[in-house]
Amino acid sequence: MRYCRRGPASTSSDAPARALGGTGWDAAAARLLRLLCFPEDLIIAVPRRCVFAGEASQVRHARAFVKDALDGCPAVDTVVLLASELVTNALIHTRSRHGGQFEVVAWKGPSSACVAVLDGGSDDMPSPGGTKSMSESGRGLALVDALATSWGHAGGRDGRITWFLVRWPGG
Repeated sequence: MRYCRRGPASTSSDAPARALGGTGWDAAAARLLRLLCFPEDLIIAVPRRCVFAGEASQVRHARAFVKDALDGCPAVDTVVLLASELVTNALIHTRSRHGGQFEVVAWKGPSSACVAVLDGGSDDMPSPGGTKSMSESGRGLALVDALATSWGHAGGRDGRITWFLVRWPGG
């Protein structure tokens, strides 16, 4: 199940949007960008968004969506990698798994890109794990922390938005 669309949209739960002080995802996304002092080119950019079923098979579709949404972005490989990490975290750690859904929103500007993953929420707060462990998992947010210009999250048990920003010279 994929429900992709350009521009304004809503999801089945507006809880993370309310957590950001808005009444819908579009208001929440705009407020998030302004609160975090994101580059002006992202604030005026039209976001691309797609809703996916909460299934592991959807990770590759989310990666393809982000790659398409950021066509021409010089940092597309990094952005797609980091988006994949956020999507995987949503599927492992939140209520989006097991019949739920998640939404991916991507903005592209001349010198920056932002991706946000809106999920079903969790009691646990996202935090980067260690990078020295021999474990095969648990490094996703550490990778986001290392490669993104900035990242963060808002929301909680009933819904969460986790985002990152990548900037590059020029534009």
